[in-house]
Amino acid sequence: MAHKFDANKADILDNPERAKILYPEVILEKLELTDEIVLADLGCGTGFFSIPASRQVKKVFALDIQRFLIDLSIFFSWLMFSMNLRKGRPY
Repeated sequence: MAHKFDANKADILDNPERAKILYPEVILEKLELTDEIVLADLGCGTGFFSIPASRQVKKVFALDIQRFLIDLSIFFSWLMFSMNLRKGRPY
């Protein structure tokens, strides 16, 4: 069976220290995203990449096998007024 992230540890995904190591904005910049792109983030977790990407593209489909993590990503997106993030079902 494939590894499944423990959703009870979701705070690890949004730890500010993680952003200092991964720099989501820098990584997304290398993808040369435009406002015409529709992006799918498979295994979106809490939206660490989905939310910043949603500011640059037409639409983001945030997909994760764990519903709780998808709900967190939508909630965080709503808090940040990034309204073009959409829920996706993994099946």
